[in-house]
Amino acid sequence: MTATGCTHIWVPDKFWAVPLEDVGKYKQNLEISLINVQDDSELQSIPDKYNKANFHQWTDFLVENLKKEFIKRGIGINKNSKKSLNFKISSITLVIEGIFFTAYTCKMKIEVSSADKRFSKEYKVVGKSVRSYYRTFRYALLRFSKKFLSDPDLREYLR
Repeated sequence: MTATGCTHIWVPDKFWAVPLEDVGKYKQNLEISLINVQDDSELQSIPDKYNKANFHQWTDFLVENLKKEFIKRGIGINKNSKKSLNFKISSITLVIEGIFFTAYTCKMKIEVSSADKRFSKEYKVVGKSVRSYYRTFRYALLRFSKKFLSDPDLREYLR
């Protein structure tokens, strides 16, 4: 997080890897290309003027870490692959709840589509923590990664 006066600019910090046993490996000899198609690199309010994030930067962070997850599961990453997935974080919402502001929630909407239009989904994930906003970001991204990597439609697309 970067603080500028009263504004907080939220930047990615850590990615919690998905345990191999949670999702498993994929069929061998597959290749895929992962692309960040979030073209808006301006700071967006999430949801008020005091909390901001660069959705392009967050999408890039997600894509780079998903590449590691695919490699760990036996899938090659090749920017020239015939199978290509486009990623875009289209919204992030932060909420403070609870007595004495002790509960934090992050809601993310992530759009994933294939270049050949055979795969297209919008994932809505929520991360909650009683410790910090950064943990809510990590939980949201972890939930997305688990949901995405275990999605039967994704596995069908990759065949």
